[in-house]
Amino acid sequence: MTSPFPPGDSLSFGPPPDSRAARRGWRRSWRAYAAAAVAIALVAGGLAYVLWPSSPNWYAVGKNLELASEQHDASLLVGPVSQLTKACTADLSAAKPSQRPAATDKTAASLWMQGCQAGYRQDHPGQVIQDGTMYGKGAKPCTGTCKSKWHAAGNSLAASATELPGLAPYVGTPGSAATGWCALLMDNRLSQPLSASLESQLQANVPAYGPQTVYWNQGCEAGYLTALNTHPAQGPVTVTGAFGTTPDVTIPARLADSSLYVGTLIQGGGTRMTSSDGLIGNYIAYDWSGTTHKQLGSSYSSGSRALFVGQLLPGLAKALVGQRAGSRVFAVIPPADAFGSAGNSQEGIGPNDTLVFVIDMISTFGSASVPGTQASDGGGSLPTVSPPAPGSPSGPTITIPSGVTPPGTLQVRTLIKGTGPVVQSGQDIAVQYTGVIWRTGEVFDSSWSSKTPLTTVIGSGQVIKGWDNGLVGQTVGSRVMLVVPPADAYGSAGSSQVGINGTDTLVFAVDILAAA
Repeated sequence: MTSPFPPGDSLSFGPPPDSRAARRGWRRSWRAYAAAAVAIALVAGGLAYVLWPSSPNWYAVGKNLELASEQHDASLLVGPVSQLTKACTADLSAAKPSQRPAATDKTAASLWMQGCQAGYRQDHPGQVIQDGTMYGKGAKPCTGTCKSKWHAAGNSLAASATELPGLAPYVGTPGSAATGWCALLMDNRLSQPLSASLESQLQANVPAYGPQTVYWNQGCEAGYLTALNTHPAQGPVTVTGAFGTTPDVTIPARLADSSLYVGTLIQGGGTRMTSSDGLIGNYIAYDWSGTTHKQLGSSYSSGSRALFVGQLLPGLAKALVGQRAGSRVFAVIPPADAFGSAGNSQEGIGPNDTLVFVIDMISTFGSASVPGTQASDGGGSLPTVSPPAPGSPSGPTITIPSGVTPPGTLQVRTLIKGTGPVVQSGQDIAVQYTGVIWRTGEVFDSSWSSKTPLTTVIGSGQVIKGWDNGLVGQTVGSRVMLVVPPADAYGSAGSSQVGINGTDTLVFAVDILAAA
């Protein structure tokens, strides 16, 4: 053995309305609804005076009640047209019996509503109603030079953003993706963090919510589509399904493109993942080779969540860093961002194969060390564990007591008590650790030194017995000292590669970062 601990899973991801069509349809339906509402309200309101000379003037009643409510309900001045409808409905319900149409007179009630809405609009001529949204009194339609300005701003920003890795955050046809991509750009929710210059440009040029927004979006879409002609999207790879459920992935029977493609299929609202964080999530992965593909693994089918920590594949790091917990991320990773020209023969991944991942990001965790202050450092007849200096990337220091015979049984001391879940047998865990030989006081292995946390299954014989017995039952976020006699370590054979004799007791300081 070259290390006292075997690596984790060989595919541990280290070296060796969500429909766009529905959104577009929703927008069209709002445009149609707004146009119809305006036309019906104004025309019917105007005819009311002609058609109802011998009956109560429901238009006037509606208008009067609407004006009264407008004095104390500022929400009428902004927001979707549906809010005005609700306000008129509420006023109708509150009207005096002499002013209220009979509940059975649907025609009169409808005319009352139309009068209420028409009266509101006639008394607020400065308002702009566009695409189903009413803008505040005094807003002006964005036409002429205003339209040109925001069209140019959107086009310029879209062109600048094409420099980002993973150009298109949505899968599907370029035309249907453009609207969603531009909306993400306005909200700065792209799959990759924006550069400082682009962030500054975005903040300086995004219009206030109003009529000019539509022209900004049109300009952005035009720039986006132009960019796609230079940097084609990944083609008809599609992913459907809800967060936490097995996604349905369709991969075409053709050669994959050579560029990295990253998409945020579901936008989460949790903590944003940094380059020094690990991730607990669910995943499904495919090997895309030529015109065929095969599934490499799925935590959905295994029923066990996966850990993504340490040196991730370059393409996975680009896909995940900057994303928020709660997101579903999709990545098509070319060989250059995966296993390179060597491939991965152990997993049957050829040198020209592309990887396809869908990952549900459940939660992130720090991978440097556990938080908290040590309540104990061991000591006495046992070794002393001294914490590193604040901010240091180094792990704790283990000092062996001079002239003391090591104990003959496993000793477990919890130095920091974590607040996370209890570690269960059979779980994957991510840890940082340092191991020292009692006899020499020398460090024989340390994940802190290699700057890569260890991931392994605990409690099932994949690590030494002292770890299986000492870490199961601890809580995530704990720092634990293990003093492991030979029988619970490497036995009489020892491990000569790292200087461990058959009679050596080992001492470990272990930070339990995560369990899944």
